[in-house]
Amino acid sequence: MKSLQLFLLLLVAAQGSARAETQWRVEGLEMPESAVVDTARQRIVVSNIKGSPGAADGNGYLSLLSLDGELLEQHWAEGMDAPKGMAVVGGQLLVADLRQLHLVDMQSGELVQSVAVADAVFLNDISSDGTVAYISDMMNHTLYRYEDGAVSTWLKTDALLHPNGVLMDGDRLLVATWGSPLHEDFGTDQPGGVFAVDRATQAITPLEGAQALGNLDGLVRTPGGFAVNDWITGELWMLDAEGAVIDSETTKPGLADISTGAELLLMPYMLDGVLEARSIAQ
Repeated sequence: MKSLQLFLLLLVAAQGSARAETQWRVEGLEMPESAVVDTARQRIVVSNIKGSPGAADGNGYLSLLSLDGELLEQHWAEGMDAPKGMAVVGGQLLVADLRQLHLVDMQSGELVQSVAVADAVFLNDISSDGTVAYISDMMNHTLYRYEDGAVSTWLKTDALLHPNGVLMDGDRLLVATWGSPLHEDFGTDQPGGVFAVDRATQAITPLEGAQALGNLDGLVRTPGGFAVNDWITGELWMLDAEGAVIDSETTKPGLADISTGAELLLMPYMLDGVLEARSIAQ
């Protein structure tokens, strides 16, 4: 009986998180891929690719929004190619951009430093505890580690084909994979799933309830467990604390790196140039 009650509680929490009413939406962004809440300054930073996700074309930039969805500054930080995942590390914003990591001053938006990452091809998502960060390379099947201004290869393995979303979860790193083999249209024959990587031993454990889901992009923590999404279909799954699917919803294709912060679920629709925010109680 206790197990059933727990399951029902998780289900209610997950459904409320996934299907909560939209609080606001911002249009006019240019291929938004990711968003991060700047808690200290009560605002949101959005990465805009503005071009091919794999092109070093100099078109990429970051936008600044208020927590209630007001566009404060469209071009807050510039000088990038195809910026994607972001995380706050040591008071600076770390931005994944193809083969380099950008360090951006959180107050001014100044691009302080760009760090070339050896052997990187397509840096994608970032997760951090404020001191250490892990970065996925979707095309190189690699996870990098960032600490004290230095980047090192942490784990390269075919067990994590096309890793995308990453999420630090205590002594493990959760990784959402895209699937394989990857075709020219970014579709795959085999869908991706969610895996747990032990941060001490690098042992990889699949979350059995979250395998063969889809072409996975964002991965975030929710009140009931976790959420993960499919970029191609727009499917959004809610997972319980053990990683089992307890709810799903089809949104729109191009739903990129979802994120949470300030009791919001932030949903960037890359193909539509839109960032949508839903309430998500913590």
